[in-house]
Amino acid sequence: METAVKQQSRADAYAQRVGIQQLIDTPQKAWRVANYTRKGIVWNINGLRQVAIDRMVPAFNWRCKCAGVPVPETFTAEQGIRALVHWELAKEVGESSGASYTWLPQYTAIVDWLCNNDCKGLLLYGTCGQGKTLMMKIISRLLPLLYGGIFERQIIDAVDLDSRISDLRQSRIVFVDDIGTEFISAFRNMSFGMLVDSLEKKKGILIASTNLDFASMYERYGERVCDRLKGLCRMIEFDGENSFRDAQLQSVKFSTTNNNNNQ
Repeated sequence: METAVKQQSRADAYAQRVGIQQLIDTPQKAWRVANYTRKGIVWNINGLRQVAIDRMVPAFNWRCKCAGVPVPETFTAEQGIRALVHWELAKEVGESSGASYTWLPQYTAIVDWLCNNDCKGLLLYGTCGQGKTLMMKIISRLLPLLYGGIFERQIIDAVDLDSRISDLRQSRIVFVDDIGTEFISAFRNMSFGMLVDSLEKKKGILIASTNLDFASMYERYGERVCDRLKGLCRMIEFDGENSFRDAQLQSVKFSTTNNNNNQ
């Protein structure tokens, strides 16, 4: 049976061959938790280091107290990740109790992806006002915390794709917000299509959002790009039944009305 040392040595050698220097860096610089395999970059909660789980404890305990439930002595990594997403949502909307936002079913699907990506990126698509861009920000903060320093935190606006495409095509992990707003010329010079092709060949990770539905994406980018996109990403549709932004506005109106009544 191969020893753990030999297994790690083989993993390091493979990481060097494919050019993922961060995976063989020292533990102080990056945890070797998200791995580059022959199928692509993959992570799962079974590989979480204890340091990452320890960082979840305050957020998870805080969430339990806010919900008025007993703080458990132990909890699963999945529960911890869900608590971290709740905490980030509450922080983003400026409410310490986290009570002013509605937890959408799509957020549960994102937590599932954060627990195990199965070598796939993520595409959040559908109606505007659902918190897709907000979730992109949260994901960009949580991935390095949970799975190490190989992740790029910067989120690129789609309107900047043309000017950044050369650099982005060299990357293995890319965040792009608001796909569909970038310029497409009469000659259909589509930077997004080139980025999808490049990431597919490298077995990279694309994490993106768009207000387009999938039919509109087919019309804009064509069948070839969209079919590759389905293979590259886990697709999560925001159907518009609950609006994150409307919920926040309603909360503000309610708060203002109460303040006026109390004066």
